[in-house]
Amino acid sequence: MVGSLVVLEGIDAVGKTTQAALLAKRLEAEGKEVVLTRQPHADFHVFEETLEKLYPGEPSPEADALLFALDKAEHVNKVVKPALAAGKTVVSDRYYPSSIAYQSVFDGLDAQWIKSVNAFAPEPDLFVFMRVTVDVAAARASASGKRRLARFEDFAVQGRVQDVYVELAKAPNWVTVDADGSVDDVAGRVWAAVSRVL
Repeated sequence: MVGSLVVLEGIDAVGKTTQAALLAKRLEAEGKEVVLTRQPHADFHVFEETLEKLYPGEPSPEADALLFALDKAEHVNKVVKPALAAGKTVVSDRYYPSSIAYQSVFDGLDAQWIKSVNAFAPEPDLFVFMRVTVDVAAARASASGKRRLARFEDFAVQGRVQDVYVELAKAPNWVTVDADGSVDDVAGRVWAAVSRVL
């Protein structure tokens, strides 16, 4: 039996991490065995520090994109694929579309090239694009005080990142969810979208 892969995507501070955890709990309550995970790895900085020892200074955009792909390759092969093969439901906070959206906008890389270096990643059953106004996301980020990847924190540019997501979300295995409102309201919308597919 093959499991299912559901991915939550969107700009920073849209609430993906919170909603991914709530979705995992709801799926477990429905009797599914769930693996909750995220991209990039929490210790992603280790890859960047290793590269900096070899080549001091900021990495090139291409090298940076390949570092994210390297992290994702191990994640897919060590976490995602085994879970799917065991018939589990994998809920992921971010996946390869984050690389496409962020690195095409912030680094000016070709979106098709980014997709090609992530071609090893199995296609999810469903992408949930959590959409919110950039002003709301910026206010949430400020209120949370969470540390993020600093170079991607420019909310003046996050609107362009969201535009990329809007285009990606036109694919058949994507659904767009309004992420404005209370945590419970958004959780209900996410569940309604996921339950139609799973």
